[in-house]
Amino acid sequence: MWLKQSTVSVIPFGPFLDKGNGVDLESGAGIITSIDDATTGIMLSKNGGTLTIREQGGNFVASTYDAHGCYKVSLSAVDTGTLGRLRVIHTEPATYLAVWQDFMVVSANVWDSLFGADKLDVNVTEQANIDFGVLQKASLDAVTLAGVVEGTITLKQAVQAILAFSAGIAAGGGTAAITFRDQTDSKDRITMTVDANGNRSIVLLDLD
Repeated sequence: MWLKQSTVSVIPFGPFLDKGNGVDLESGAGIITSIDDATTGIMLSKNGGTLTIREQGGNFVASTYDAHGCYKVSLSAVDTGTLGRLRVIHTEPATYLAVWQDFMVVSANVWDSLFGADKLDVNVTEQANIDFGVLQKASLDAVTLAGVVEGTITLKQAVQAILAFSAGIAAGGGTAAITFRDQTDSKDRITMTVDANGNRSIVLLDLD
């Protein structure tokens, strides 16, 4: 069973069975006194930690009998404050068999997303911490950069041509040959042959 972290929860606890035959249900009022005892009552192990008594402070709520040998036990926000496994256990060998229940304490976001109207938090900043490995990274590079956009032109080459045409140094305006340089001004990325109206008849690309 799952519990919401740092939240008051009422859990079903039982059934309590007679120590003699392991069948008869124990429902006497004395059991509540026993499981709510401030020293020997219900114990908790938080995520594998040492068993300690359930919170007995001002937030303590007395247990009540439910049915079929089961009791309603209240866990405080302190009791459910640790993420992970939570074991709830009580033993009184002289009267009944040991009773225990295991729970999983999850964060409020996980609980509300699974059982309420919230959505799981997927933080995009965590993408930078993902180790895809060499092979996966190479595959991602192939998809994002080497993927063909049109004809034989890759995405990387298309970006180079766009940058040259829109933001590169241009020369030859008003003549029959116009050139557009790459961003480092080291080569003509685009060379165009145009007529008097600027209509292109030949376009040469020098892409990496």
